[in-house]
Amino acid sequence: MSSASEVFPQYLIHAGDAVQSYNSLEEWQTNFADPLSFAWRSKRMHSPPAILYAHGNHDQDTTNRYIYTTGPRKGENWFSATLGTARFIVLDSQPLHLFKAQLDWLQRETRLETWNRASFRIAIVHIAPFIEYWEPRAWEELGEKHWGDYKLTKSNAMFPNITKLNLTIERRSPMNSLEFLRSVVDVSKLVEVKLESHCFHKDNQNLLFEIISILEQAYSLSSLIIHSRCCKYELYPFLNHIFSIIPHQIKRLQTLINQLDQIETILKRCQNLLVVRFEITRLKFSQEVIDWFNPNTMDSTFRRHDGCDVI
Repeated sequence: MSSASEVFPQYLIHAGDAVQSYNSLEEWQTNFADPLSFAWRSKRMHSPPAILYAHGNHDQDTTNRYIYTTGPRKGENWFSATLGTARFIVLDSQPLHLFKAQLDWLQRETRLETWNRASFRIAIVHIAPFIEYWEPRAWEELGEKHWGDYKLTKSNAMFPNITKLNLTIERRSPMNSLEFLRSVVDVSKLVEVKLESHCFHKDNQNLLFEIISILEQAYSLSSLIIHSRCCKYELYPFLNHIFSIIPHQIKRLQTLINQLDQIETILKRCQNLLVVRFEITRLKFSQEVIDWFNPNTMDSTFRRHDGCDVI
């Protein structure tokens, strides 16, 4: 959308499904209105250009109405338009009970001189007459079902230029916390992230895991802190899983550890690390960590600071 605003096209074409959940006004705002208004407002334009919109199956309510994209007016949701030397036909693939009326209109439209004399004749429809079969493996195993989540990380942030994020995870975080985070910041632009809580435990562990996982999309991320303000031992059961999904690209890491083999897991996964701060409460284990680094790394330096081994 921001690339389109550079040249300010005369019109946009949208093939439907602006949202996943029709009744969610929040989705209409963040998935549709915000990207349009932000892109053109940032270029000092008054408004986006006109949109040729073909309705999708997620754009209608239970009565097959399109209140949020057509308003309360009556009439069909298929139409034609001439733009330059192109003639467009916009169809509605959803109301099957209106199939005959729409087909009759389409046949009349394609007999008109405006259609036959156009240099370009283009039909826009959400569900094409002929489509390839749905591939369950691509959807389930190869990530197609996560496309909607990925889009949220790219285009809908209220604060798209945030690079430093300090996130506190509450004891019982709302189920939609992750969606809200994606609507607030552009994850791909994050450089420094601190995740902390008074207590990490089974009630918020999944949210912690999900946040760490999506940070893999933060391509510029260089610094990550995972900090438990108290009850550090309650994070112990989750550390091995955390270190298995920690972002590859980070260069500075601060985290709690409680086993020597976790060091090797971290270093194998994050091969760009320059500085690591291990939060260690037991001095005996602290010495074991230092003793591990001496024979297994080259030119590492150590110091103890604020309850951490800084390496």
